[in-house]
Amino acid sequence: MSPIKRRHFLQFAGSTLAALGANQLTFLHQADRYGQVLAQGSPGRKLALLVGINNYPAPIRTLQGCLTDVELQRELLVYRYGFNPSDILFNCE
Repeated sequence: MSPIKRRHFLQFAGSTLAALGANQLTFLHQADRYGQVLAQGSPGRKLALLVGINNYPAPIRTLQGCLTDVELQRELLVYRYGFNPSDILFNCE
């Protein structure tokens, strides 16, 4: 197997990074559109289920911060996306 030439390596690396950048841009655009739709006052009721789990059985280590993540997501849904707090169920363990 012959070694790859520097020029071919740079072309390959550049095209790979460009593809990743395009995919990330597409993802960010779709996420932004999703957020806009979620923030709109739709005629139907918006419901959410949030689950935060800190405790797992051995050998998985106990996590920290999952409960805080659920609380922050709940605040985001209420204050940015207009969810009714009573329409958000959450369970933290």
